Amino acid sequence: DAAAQQLGQTENANNREIISGMNKLGSAAPATQAGAGEALSGTLGARDARAQALISARYSQARAANGRSAELDPDAFVTRANSLIDEALLGDKIPPAVRNILNKKWTQVINDGKPPVPGAPAPAAAPLTVDMAEQFKTSIAGLQRASTDAAERKALGYVRQALDETPLLPGQDIGQEAINAFTRARKLNRSYMQIVEKTPALAAVRDGVEPDKFVNTYITGNGKDSTIAAQQALRSSIKGDPLAVTTVREQIIEHLKAKALGRASDEVGNVSQSAFNKALKDIGDERLAIWFPQKDID
Repeated sequence: DAAAQQLGQTENANNREIISGMNKLGSAAPATQAGAGEALSGTLGARDARAQALISARYSQARAANGRSAELDPDAFVTRANSLIDEALLGDKIPPAVRNILNKKWTQVINDGKPPVPGAPAPAAAPLTVDMAEQFKTSIAGLQRASTDAAERKALGYVRQALDETPLLPGQDIGQEAINAFTRARKLNRSYMQIVEKTPALAAVRDGVEPDKFVNTYITGNGKDSTIAAQQALRSSIKGDPLAVTTVREQIIEHLKAKALGRASDEVGNVSQSAFNKALKDIGDERLAIWFPQKDID
């Protein structure tokens, strides 16, 4: 029956058309998931290295600036910090090392927070220099990142705010150059860390990620690390490397084709319309639009 044969031929033609269409979009010979993960990790790692080098250069400039030994007003700092903390009723949320800062035990804090040696003479009160204030800010930032207590992070933020607002003592105007240099360096570092926090894939590369899990976790998966916002951030982080963007596209297409064909080869696989549609729905139009022009999505 010619009509009956035509149905089978049409199905085979449809199979070939869908497979061919996906291959043209980049799934003809894509890298393996591990290979793609390694390549993308390399791109993100290079991006991170460039950012770290720039931040390091800014801090080097700040450390070379005049006025690092200029003195800030310690009384103004302590008064302002305690005022902010008391108004917010967060006095019990200050860690001991930071409480030492507010008690002007600068030497104890700088010495890794270790208490004085029993029987040793008490260290002389040290001035609150620009350089010392920057060390405190670094310590406070580390405590904030490590804390899971929102109230404690807020209290630490008030101490940091008080340090930022502390004026130089009279006659210490040269210290403003160093303050401005450190402010620029910290601003750059803070901006970059905000990018890292919004880009789970970049954060994972900084921590060390397994390449074979990269694609499923940060591109084709449906977890918290592959949300629309996370993929927009990833796209922004690798936009300077067209090959990396192409690699992501290839992995998405390969994922869709594998679902449609049940991971069978192009030559013997039959497209499952339901499986293909489900895979498309799982990826979603919004995520597809991050990586593909509309004509490819169509």
